[in-house]
Amino acid sequence: MFSANNKLAGYPLLLLYLPSTGFRPEAPVQTAFSVPRRKIKKAVKRNRIKRLMREAWRLNKHVLYEALQEQEKSYDFVFIYIGQEENPAFRQMEKAVKKLSKKFLQKEKF
Repeated sequence: MFSANNKLAGYPLLLLYLPSTGFRPEAPVQTAFSVPRRKIKKAVKRNRIKRLMREAWRLNKHVLYEALQEQEKSYDFVFIYIGQEENPAFRQMEKAVKKLSKKFLQKEKF
């Protein structure tokens, strides 16, 4: 996943993605979330950021799911937090997830 050049940036998140083998109609996108220890030292703060990322994804994934189910494609996603802020706002996270979703749909031509 990390060696492929399929990445999109939308501050404070970075999205890495790969097409999956086979189509999974129940979940066309499998996601993982990462917050590097180098940037955010305290585990409590890293976990909070991951919770924000997961919630923003949960509320906005339906847009991608609909487009992928029409095309019968599935992908693996990794969201990586690249921001410097230790206490980001949920609105900022949600805005970044929406932005990355739009970029992904445009790049993959859905």
